[in-house]
Amino acid sequence: MTKEKKKEFTLRISQAGEGGLTVILYEITLEYLKDARESFQKGDLDSFTEDIHHAQDCIRLQQSSLQMGYEPASTLLSLYVYLHAELSKALIEMDASHLDICEKVETDLWKAYTVTMSKRDEVPLMANSQKIYAGLTYGRNSMVENNMDLVQTRGYFA
Repeated sequence: MTKEKKKEFTLRISQAGEGGLTVILYEITLEYLKDARESFQKGDLDSFTEDIHHAQDCIRLQQSSLQMGYEPASTLLSLYVYLHAELSKALIEMDASHLDICEKVETDLWKAYTVTMSKRDEVPLMANSQKIYAGLTYGRNSMVENNMDLVQTRGYFA
């Protein structure tokens, strides 16, 4: 994953609510799967392995965030276990074809959560984070980000 993508995800995480974090986690997983496919096509098996491990870490986070008291949790858990197994097969066999099903399932889940979260009003979990405003300012072709909320104590309070 590029530094720019990591910076973008970090910014979005700082502004997201609980459901928004779930959507972002799906997007991060999809990004690692895309990177794994690209690494495989280039013949870079070390990066392929690393990207698969990152995707598996994301799937483990998805598993650990399930609230098992609710109905779809057991179905989602089964899907996550299956996806983790498919990624393990991709590593063992060094075969990117196992990524197809993983990308499809993750994309479908991402779409479902995106629709669900668009219907909810959420408060950002990090209430004291800086507000970032991005736009074309003072530059014809460059994006400038401005920190407008210069709070010394930002983030979570212990």
